Amino acid sequence: MKRPYYFPRLVASCVFLLGVLQIAALFVSFERPAQAYVDPGSGFVLLQIAGSMFAGAVYYLRHRLKLVIASIRRPTQLSSQTSKSEVPENRP
Repeated sequence: MKRPYYFPRLVASCVFLLGVLQIAALFVSFERPAQAYVDPGSGFVLLQIAGSMFAGAVYYLRHRLKLVIASIRRPTQLSSQTSKSEVPENRP
């Protein structure tokens, strides 16, 4: 029994990549002239937006991870010690 000398997943990936490259070549070849002015600093604004979104996500996930770790480490007897009007996130 002979094994195939190619991997079907690799062939499918190569065909997909070639299709993407063909579409990109078509977009470049049929480029229309721009009808608006784009400031050279506009790209930095997009980078700043992406960076602030990333920093916010890191802060949010770090905060949630701390809460999960703290709830694992604490004994469950704290519920009788805290007042009922206190929000669970504000517990010491």
